[in-house]
Amino acid sequence: MTNLEPRAYQFTLQIDLPVHSRGTIIHLAALARSQHVRGVRVLVFSKREFQIVGYGSSASGASKGVDTVRSALPKPLYPPYGSIIGLGTVGLVYSPWPAVIGLALGLAIGILVAIVRSRRAVLKRRRDAEAAQLRSWLGYGPS
Repeated sequence: MTNLEPRAYQFTLQIDLPVHSRGTIIHLAALARSQHVRGVRVLVFSKREFQIVGYGSSASGASKGVDTVRSALPKPLYPPYGSIIGLGTVGLVYSPWPAVIGLALGLAIGILVAIVRSRRAVLKRRRDAEAAQLRSWLGYGPS
């Protein structure tokens, strides 16, 4: 039976600053990026918003990486101190391997078809040349 569970999970946490805030999010994003937690990416969208995205083989593994980076940020970030933190969302990450394997198999089949066709063409030319030579020896064809 095939295992239908996903192989990877993604946990996303979005952090936004309100419009009336004086600060920019770039310094916070730089601080989050400097943590170098494995499986975590920090994506900056504008001066006011960025995302911390964690990847892992389990949902808890993906969220733990994001929580590690989030704990390094200054604590006044959390409500009601002026910033809005989006809820973390867990989603599946689809592996590119099935597509790569399908592409490789299609390429291999195409190469095999081309080899078989060229081999048949070579054999047909050889057979036609032998038949023409035999006809010329027997005197049936043009000499």
